[in-house]
Amino acid sequence: MSHNPPKTKRRKANLDPVRGYADAVLDGSIVAGPYVRLACERHLEDLRDGAARGLKFDLDLSHTVFGFWEGLRLPEGEVFELLAWQKFCVGSMLAWLGPDGYRRFRTAYLEAGKGNGKSPMLGGVGLYGLTVDDEPLPEIYAFATKKDQARICWQDADKIAKNSPILQGHITHFKHQLYCEANNGLFKPISSDTKQSGPRPHMGLGDEIHEHRTDEAISMMRAGFKRRNQPLLMMMTNTPKAEKTVCGSLRDYSIKVLKKVYNNDQWFSYVCSLDEGDSWKNEDVWPKANPSLGSIVTLKYLRERVQEAEGIPDKEAEVKRLNFCIMTAGANRSINLAQWDKNNPPIHVTAEQRAAEYHQFAELHRGRECFGGLDLGKVSDLSAYNLFFPPNEKFPRPAWLTWYWCPEEDITERSKSGVPYDTWSKLGWIKATPGNTTDYDFIKADIVKIHGHYQVIRNAIDRTFGGELVQHLQEEGCDMLDFGQGFLSMTTPTEYLLRYIKAAELEHGSHPVTRWCAENLVCSRDPAGNLKPDKERSPEKIDGMSAGIMSIGAWLDKRPKRSMDSGGVDVW
Repeated sequence: MSHNPPKTKRRKANLDPVRGYADAVLDGSIVAGPYVRLACERHLEDLRDGAARGLKFDLDLSHTVFGFWEGLRLPEGEVFELLAWQKFCVGSMLAWLGPDGYRRFRTAYLEAGKGNGKSPMLGGVGLYGLTVDDEPLPEIYAFATKKDQARICWQDADKIAKNSPILQGHITHFKHQLYCEANNGLFKPISSDTKQSGPRPHMGLGDEIHEHRTDEAISMMRAGFKRRNQPLLMMMTNTPKAEKTVCGSLRDYSIKVLKKVYNNDQWFSYVCSLDEGDSWKNEDVWPKANPSLGSIVTLKYLRERVQEAEGIPDKEAEVKRLNFCIMTAGANRSINLAQWDKNNPPIHVTAEQRAAEYHQFAELHRGRECFGGLDLGKVSDLSAYNLFFPPNEKFPRPAWLTWYWCPEEDITERSKSGVPYDTWSKLGWIKATPGNTTDYDFIKADIVKIHGHYQVIRNAIDRTFGGELVQHLQEEGCDMLDFGQGFLSMTTPTEYLLRYIKAAELEHGSHPVTRWCAENLVCSRDPAGNLKPDKERSPEKIDGMSAGIMSIGAWLDKRPKRSMDSGGVDVW
């Protein structure tokens, strides 16, 4: 190393608390929620298969990390003993290495119930980055939207440094800054309302992200990362109120990484949550949202919180969100991805294998009778065309194929937000169209080609858009059904789709963009119980689902195929 860091204790090489935690969670010894279980599965899968992607878990480095923590003292003066879940998170964030030999994870999102020891954990990671990482001139920032909020995390780090013998003589304490003379490093609070330009963070540490109204502070951190070899943006938080917030978007992305909707080897996710069907008043499930239960968080405290919430709706919502990781203003997803994936090609394969298997799937259905559904982008963004193949004697299970288009300029913009449109486009899952608006002529030409390979009986299209496109497709011999988007039209085909998925009957070829749309789908019900996709409440795009539902609707429409000289468009 280029400087003399604090000496840390070495652990026996055969001890691996990171893997130990993952094993204990997955064998049920430790009670954990669905996304923590997925995080543990991911760790074990990467230990087994990650080398092919250049990933390595450095066990010796993890021992150095935990040895450093043994020398820390909490703000109250006690030994900073990492709990099992904290060891899993800290060891994963700091000891996984990427193909370049530097730290693998560049972003970490951790969500747990209130009072589980998040702020001291952030402080400890910051002190490690300041004194142990071999980083020239490391800049560590505790960031927030307001300076006072940023100081909370920094003050914990300041107190830990003052109390810890391992750091004595290595850190100089100033009023609002820690300084490490050995590497000229600094650790300070910063906020988006601070008029400071050009921070070059080695680490950005954000606490209580659920309170951030904008992503300005996060963007400020990311902007300086380009000058660092192994930056880390670490965010810890309680559960956000809703998905369409800064924190809600980060949470949604983190969960999709765990579910393999997105492939991002540089993003670490640890999201505490109850399982579907769990009662938040059942003490047996409380550890799922409170991994420090029995140590930092007490049963007495949680029982008091539950009692306080009795009969007070606003208080109940607060307790459910802050103490039991329930997003009270969130919308329930309509599709379970485990059911979606069942009886379809595996998703844990190379991109080339996935594309080859989907091509074979499309060839299998070539020439079959089917029904189309077209969901067009209003001005820009995604457009989707879906073919639904009803079951028959030869093919006893329903199937569908989906195609996507997006303006090339919009692909670039959407990719900046973390959705991998660029990757999907390069791999052929989304076709880029010229310019920055939906190119109906381009889409029409592709649909006509698709019709040359399949016997498309009828196409359903949203009656609001694409009037000129409908006319051109009719001129090409396509039968078009003007399909409403309200409850009356959408209920029955939506119910068919959800039944197919629940029974694991729908064959879809594991198209990654369609899988993403399936994960995003949120449906609404009217007072009569009717059902339809809700684009406003869905956290991201659901175009593939909308197109698929309309294609089922085209199949359910029993009227005979309309001749081209009859004029007009069928209306349902």
